Amino acid sequence: MKQLAALVIGLSTAMTVQAITVQLQIYAATCVGDNGVIVSTVSGGAPPYTYAWSMGATTDIVYSLAPGAYSLTVTDNLGSQTTVNCEVGQVSQPPSNMTPFDFLGLGGLEPCWNGACDGGFRVHLLRVMGGFSISTTFSMSYIELPEDEGDNLDYYITYEFLGACAGSPITLTLSSGCGTGTSTVTLDPLPVPQVNTQLITASCNGADDGALFGQVVVTAPPTGWYQSWTMVAQDAPVGGNEVDPTPNYFNFGSTPFQVLGLHPGTWDLLFTTTESIGSAQLPCQYASPFVIPDLGPDCATVSGTVHFETDMDCTQDALEVGMPNQLLRVTPGPLYGITATDGSYEIAVPYGSYALEQLNTDAVQLCPPVAPIAFLVNSGSNAVVDIADSLVTPFDLGVYLQHTISRVGLPFNYLIHLVNHTGHPGENVTVTLDFDPLFTYIGSVPGVSSNSSGQVQWTVPVLGPFESRWLNVQLQVPPIPALLGTTHTATAVAQGTTFDGNLVNNVHGITHAIVSSYDPNDKQAITSSGQSEEVYLMDVDEYIDYTIRFQNTGTDTAFTVIVTDTIRPLLDMASLQILGSSHPFTASIATGNVLSFTFANIMLPDSNVNEPASQGHIAFRMRPVPGIAIGSTIDNTADIYFDFNDPVRTTTASLEVGITTNLHEPHTSGMRLSPVPASGMLNIRADGAVISAVRISALDGRTVGSFGNTNVVDVSAFAPGVYILTVRTRTGAELKARFVKD
Repeated sequence: MKQLAALVIGLSTAMTVQAITVQLQIYAATCVGDNGVIVSTVSGGAPPYTYAWSMGATTDIVYSLAPGAYSLTVTDNLGSQTTVNCEVGQVSQPPSNMTPFDFLGLGGLEPCWNGACDGGFRVHLLRVMGGFSISTTFSMSYIELPEDEGDNLDYYITYEFLGACAGSPITLTLSSGCGTGTSTVTLDPLPVPQVNTQLITASCNGADDGALFGQVVVTAPPTGWYQSWTMVAQDAPVGGNEVDPTPNYFNFGSTPFQVLGLHPGTWDLLFTTTESIGSAQLPCQYASPFVIPDLGPDCATVSGTVHFETDMDCTQDALEVGMPNQLLRVTPGPLYGITATDGSYEIAVPYGSYALEQLNTDAVQLCPPVAPIAFLVNSGSNAVVDIADSLVTPFDLGVYLQHTISRVGLPFNYLIHLVNHTGHPGENVTVTLDFDPLFTYIGSVPGVSSNSSGQVQWTVPVLGPFESRWLNVQLQVPPIPALLGTTHTATAVAQGTTFDGNLVNNVHGITHAIVSSYDPNDKQAITSSGQSEEVYLMDVDEYIDYTIRFQNTGTDTAFTVIVTDTIRPLLDMASLQILGSSHPFTASIATGNVLSFTFANIMLPDSNVNEPASQGHIAFRMRPVPGIAIGSTIDNTADIYFDFNDPVRTTTASLEVGITTNLHEPHTSGMRLSPVPASGMLNIRADGAVISAVRISALDGRTVGSFGNTNVVDVSAFAPGVYILTVRTRTGAELKARFVKD
């Protein structure tokens, strides 16, 4: 952009060991005038210096030079001299066929994220006599900016253009006595900062003891430049109280932050772009909302960190990691808390005496030595309880597999959550996904280490203590209408060279169907035995895996997604295990066993723009309460909030509690029932067998219907629920199948 050169000459003086050094900056003359400049900088020798130029000038800087050769002799105070030679060249400006980065400065002037046509760019040019004629393909305002970059020679001129829309090409034409040049520029919108919330703590009513902990991620736009942002927590609506975070200034990359001293209510993290020097562009602003829960007037908090202890001193050292997603219970209450990714937690409680305990963990509590841990909170007094854990179990690798909706002719995703459940690192971990080779591979994040028909594989050299990874592969369903309704299986397997003390959770398989139309926001329940999506068998099943899936079917990007699930009394809150998710989240448990997952700054595109990326999910595991009665129905639904829209309620996941009528069920293949669910006549097809008798049993083993040698039975009088139909054949064999009565 700038035409200059440097020439350094050294000469030892006769009287000293010092040398006179001369450095020249040469500014070429332009095509329409003698306007070259030479700037000399002298060091060494014995100042002051005198200057003798070949054209008669005696100053350190000379102006208005024609193209040609020049020399300078510098003499110091002791009479020592040195002479340097140089040449002032000639340049044309603007050049023909100029490209944006020949003369454009794009950094910091991208259009704001909200679609406003407020973007721009700068043009840095050598001054020419007569100036420039400037035009753009659509009307844009431009101004001449004061010179910066230390240019005090008035040698350059800078224009700033404003009014560009994101994605709209702009053709700029510049003409002068040196010629004409054009260039086309397309500006990308300024990426908004992403806020990854790790922990939100509630505040007592009338107090300022709430807090927000997280990370701000600033990404670069495609131009390669990035914008810096300042941030403040502002009491919504705009114009309310402000609280400064630490830190409050964010550059490119991921930066942890915290905001303390927040009262209950709705807040915004208000981001503002830093001003480009001398620019007339108004700053961009972006608000990321969050809520500090209100705990009422008489409350305090218990907080601390749960960490993995390695040197047995019960103090968390720099190399001792926090334990994430640990479930904590405070009694009486009970009240629950979940540790953040760094192992920190905070639980608000009314004034009083309590006990804190860890739940559903293989960890052994070292400190404090007594569990549960007693603590007291009262007016003006919060409690701090740090927990140091040791693990007597060896390294434990776990894998959890989920899928997005699979439809004929469209892509879908398998998502694998790889988890290190312990404080021991794992090495050389290999994750293998086997799937139906009918599906073709599109791509994966991260990239796979191997890819063959029906199988992909990832390699993770080291999986750190309590670390988790998300592995995502996208596959294509063929456009074959006959695939509608067919079921397909996939299996994820994780293994490493580190000894694994629990191989049961190293394999996870799922079955899914190819569908057409569907409700994209649903909740699924699968029992641990995998035998049914409708019945929880007390003598076979141990737990229930719930998956809540959501999709942005709106018309714009969803910045925040919140999933709330009120856990019913038939499920044991103390058994909660979080299995995985599609995006980073923050979990919390509010009064009334309201389980919440907050996906802050998820930036979920709408399905019209990017259908595969518009989907997400969260998965967790729970057990029914001890002593649950046979015949009980465990219903569960969730509400999904996309930004400030009304909640979307999922489908209801329903399981009926029962037992198997025979722990060793007879052979069941070869028999088909239809229709299922049934409301009237139920058809029985026993291929290759002659039916001699039919019996229908409830899940508790009671016989509710007996029939002779028939292949059609009337179930219209049966109560809605799940039943077992047993066929005895003429040879004495028994065939069994379950069905649902509407």
